[in-house]
Amino acid sequence: MRRLRKLIIHRYRNVQPGTSLEFGDHVNVLLGENGTGKTTLLHLIAMICRSDFSPLEWESSAVDIEYEEEVERDGVSSFCRLRLVLTPADRRQPTVEPNWMITGHFRGIDDSVAPLRFQHGAEESGRRISPLRPGLVPLIAHAYGDDPRSCAFIQWEPRHEGRFDEASDAFRALTDGKRGDLLTLDPFFCRVRDGSPELGASLLPRDLSKIFSISPPPPILSAHGSREDSTFPTLQQICQVLGLEGIIATPNLRTEAPDGTRTYDQWRFEVHWPNGLKHHHSGLSFGQKRLLAFLWYLGCIPEGPVITDELVNGFHHSWIETCLNIISERQAFMASQNPLLLDFLDFENAEEVRGSFVFCEKTVDEGEPVQWRWRNMDQAEAAAVYRAYKVGIQHVSNILQSKGLW
Repeated sequence: MRRLRKLIIHRYRNVQPGTSLEFGDHVNVLLGENGTGKTTLLHLIAMICRSDFSPLEWESSAVDIEYEEEVERDGVSSFCRLRLVLTPADRRQPTVEPNWMITGHFRGIDDSVAPLRFQHGAEESGRRISPLRPGLVPLIAHAYGDDPRSCAFIQWEPRHEGRFDEASDAFRALTDGKRGDLLTLDPFFCRVRDGSPELGASLLPRDLSKIFSISPPPPILSAHGSREDSTFPTLQQICQVLGLEGIIATPNLRTEAPDGTRTYDQWRFEVHWPNGLKHHHSGLSFGQKRLLAFLWYLGCIPEGPVITDELVNGFHHSWIETCLNIISERQAFMASQNPLLLDFLDFENAEEVRGSFVFCEKTVDEGEPVQWRWRNMDQAEAAAVYRAYKVGIQHVSNILQSKGLW
């Protein structure tokens, strides 16, 4: 299981320098007015979780961020703390990359540290280390060989799909091979060589990857909501939550090379309802499409943090509750303007309240550009919210509004 523990922003766009955020183990809700940087913060968190800072290549000003991640395996936790400083490239020379420097350390269970320092042009064992390509942290970890403090980060699967959007971009990435922008989910793509998907396949749940050893024809999968079938848990879950009798999922075979290498893009879904009706995925409602795409997204990142923008858009309240139950013990980052999400949160103590929210605010001084101020809830605010929550009269959203926090 992976968790992002801390983020410090020394310099990034118009975020207040010195911003320091700590994140809870479970749901972290980003709250704030429109234009306070909630989606920007989600994008930054997604870059960290993807271990891919390539979107920063196009930044027009310097970036200086620091963060700490935890990977837990078999009850043992390892930590990685990195600081990335990036200086923009000269746009008059488009072939020149930004200059960068990475410092930090890996920390083991005994609190001993393995310091690291890499800078522009660094290579390790023939591998180019750069924040502008995917898999930065595993690449750095490889440089430390068998050091137990970094081994968990070598084994860590670097693929993270990123941010689940507020509309239907994720569904289009899955079924049409289209994406909204560079910071939304990569379209589904899978290259199969020697009977196995290559690293880098996008939007491919791990439990479905095994079917790509079949050739030809393209694999057809089905799961029945009324049966206990755990062959493909992702499809089974989609059936159960959507109330389907079954679903057939078929990936499109785009090309097949003479050496047998195959590439796939776009999934086609046929849904079967208990009343006997069946139809193409285009016949699903907006909410059904988003729910299918979200459950698929969860199957792609079984151990990574969940990152969503306005998850509840198009969802009935029962679906919201179900999604939160499915996420369960995983860490999640969710930006929301909808009170429904907040009202399904549970708290055992004031510390859980404090670890569940990030407030995104903005300051406007005369003659100065707008500055974003991101912060955690303080101890006094958390205690006041928890006291009101324990009374049990108001919804969480009402409590936050009454305390002037939302």
